[in-house]
Amino acid sequence: MIAEQLNEQQRLRNRTFNFDSSEHRPLDLTISVDEQKHWIQETWVREAYNFSQLPNLGPLPSPKVQRSTDAETYAKILADLSFALSDIIPLAPDTEKEFWTLTDLPSTNRNSRYAAINTGVVEMLVLLNEELYPVVGVDHLPGPSGFLNVSPGDENTIDFITAMRKAKKPGQVPIQFSIHRYKPIEAVPVYYPLGRLSDVMHERPESLQAAREFAVKNMRYRNGELFRRFHSRALTDAVYQHLSDVGGTTKRG
Repeated sequence: MIAEQLNEQQRLRNRTFNFDSSEHRPLDLTISVDEQKHWIQETWVREAYNFSQLPNLGPLPSPKVQRSTDAETYAKILADLSFALSDIIPLAPDTEKEFWTLTDLPSTNRNSRYAAINTGVVEMLVLLNEELYPVVGVDHLPGPSGFLNVSPGDENTIDFITAMRKAKKPGQVPIQFSIHRYKPIEAVPVYYPLGRLSDVMHERPESLQAAREFAVKNMRYRNGELFRRFHSRALTDAVYQHLSDVGGTTKRG
């Protein structure tokens, strides 16, 4: 019954086995449903979050990933994490740990991952320390890479990927696509060269909306309890400090 109704694109109230439920969720108390939609559609009108106005964090402990990488690589990691927390996750300081978490050199993937941002109970952004070739015969990603999970929305996943590939323009940052299947959502990971997330999203605004949709829906479906004990205070503060130093804000839209 549920599957049939979902196939008919009916939005159900009950959350069980239903990712896009209309049932009231805890995130709605922090960011209303209407504001969530505006954030995804880039028509956000709430006052921008100014990271430079965060309380002085004082001397910060070094994140594990900073101690394990060179300065150039760490700068790329900070750049990608900063973009995710200012442009993809809404009101990151207000939703931190409750609805999203950041892991620093995840222990289960110590040899392959620098860091990962999880929205709800699903990974959203993963920064990898190895060259990755998820699809043969497309753009080569030189050196370390990352992937950002985005939502195909109501579109067929294969059609969504095909449209993204056809939209490629000369001179754009090379990216690759694959398919990740989580419970209860299917995602399209966008692979890109480490440190270039902001460039990729600015070149492809439709990808930014798809990334925001993935983040918000996951934050709304489940809180971050599963990964909360792995949340890195040191790396999160380092990202906030970086955003403060560069005058970063949560975007209006």
